[in-house]
Amino acid sequence: MSGLDENLINRFSSHRSQPSDQHQLCKAQHCFYCIESIYNCLRSDGSNPSESFKPSKVVLDHLRDLIGQHQYPLFVTWNVIRSDGSHRLRGCIGNFSPSSLIDGLKEYAIISALRDHRFKPITISELQKLSCTVSLLHTFEDCDSITDWSVGIHGIYIHLPERLERNDSNNRSQPSTIQTNNSNSTTTKTDDDSQNPDVVSKEVRNCPRSWSISKGKKHYLSATYLPEVAAEQGWTKLEAIDSAICKAGWQGAITDEVRNSVVVERYQSSKWENSFKDWKDWRESAGFPLQ
Repeated sequence: MSGLDENLINRFSSHRSQPSDQHQLCKAQHCFYCIESIYNCLRSDGSNPSESFKPSKVVLDHLRDLIGQHQYPLFVTWNVIRSDGSHRLRGCIGNFSPSSLIDGLKEYAIISALRDHRFKPITISELQKLSCTVSLLHTFEDCDSITDWSVGIHGIYIHLPERLERNDSNNRSQPSTIQTNNSNSTTTKTDDDSQNPDVVSKEVRNCPRSWSISKGKKHYLSATYLPEVAAEQGWTKLEAIDSAICKAGWQGAITDEVRNSVVVERYQSSKWENSFKDWKDWRESAGFPLQ
């Protein structure tokens, strides 16, 4: 199995770690493991596991050895790579609870590909057009204010009461109008239900993630944006907060009173992206071409 080593994997990386990513926790083996997992899942429908999947098991076992026993909160994102190199979001789900990477990457690779309610399930014929991005989340910190974070460095995880105890009708302003960009890896504003995915406990969606949590008699809305989202959209910090409030499910106008009720937690991520072609070429170079 001399063809399977970490140096060979890194040679086929389409994007190195970001300059701001000093931790460099995420590497190509994490993306390849996700692609291998969804490929096996989609191939298993109607194929003969006893014949077709023996090489894949060897590859998976090797990738597991490289990944090790580390635990992190994580996101798995699938994007369509357009002919001009730009990306279109195809699915993204993750988890804020630390989990074993071996289990979590496989689980969320499949969930984000098949169960992101904003999109139809990914099919095997689509894989050749896709890239996989893995984000490992770290350095969670409470913010002193709703703008106590840096665009391009921090992700935001907000909580606000579903209802305020006291509404000041004289202090209402119109909600911010924030447009999203079709060319990047975030969702776009549409009129269909894809912008309001079903609430799934402990599962999170990039742009948006939303669900309701309970603390005592109060119900809280929550939402998150990964670190790259605000920069990709060209948002200020306040625009990102207002967008997150909307995406969390807030039904009223966004006033200073509403903003003052928001609690923000910031975090950072180590991110890596690989395309299906990267994975396919790596597999062939390692002596395990696709059947």
